[in-house]
Amino acid sequence: MLRRIARATIAAPIAALALSACVPSAPPATVNCNNISGSYSLVLEWCHKNFHSYKLDSSSPAAQNLANSLASTMTSCSNLGTKHSTSAQLRSYYPGATGIAENLFCMTAGACPSSQSAATSAMNAWIASPGHRQNLDSFAGHWVNAAGACVSGRNIYIGVAQFHKP
Repeated sequence: MLRRIARATIAAPIAALALSACVPSAPPATVNCNNISGSYSLVLEWCHKNFHSYKLDSSSPAAQNLANSLASTMTSCSNLGTKHSTSAQLRSYYPGATGIAENLFCMTAGACPSSQSAATSAMNAWIASPGHRQNLDSFAGHWVNAAGACVSGRNIYIGVAQFHKP
């Protein structure tokens, strides 16, 4: 009987150690996308991938079309919340998806920001917002279609992230 107790006592810490080694590390509290180069969309996509283990999906032009449209038509960021795609629209963009979500970001500036600065601002704003952060975390390991746009002269940057699960 003493022998069994000794084995159980030794096995428990080893099992706990083995389990803790398998738990993925938490994503960072902020991100810096300055080490990624490319277009607004490319940098925002890879900034997502560096934050969580997303699969990148650029099969649908929906995110880019929305970013382009909003950057071309919005005069301020004040009503951005009314510009989300509907659930029906998102389901049509990603047929067969069992889960969908969308994050939008708007930033005004004296000039269009660099793609790195814009992606860093968008990601950090989403990380700091509980509802947006929930989308980021809930879809980790699944698909993200991210896009960004800024129209020179209008100087409104729009970031879009559309998430979906099979």
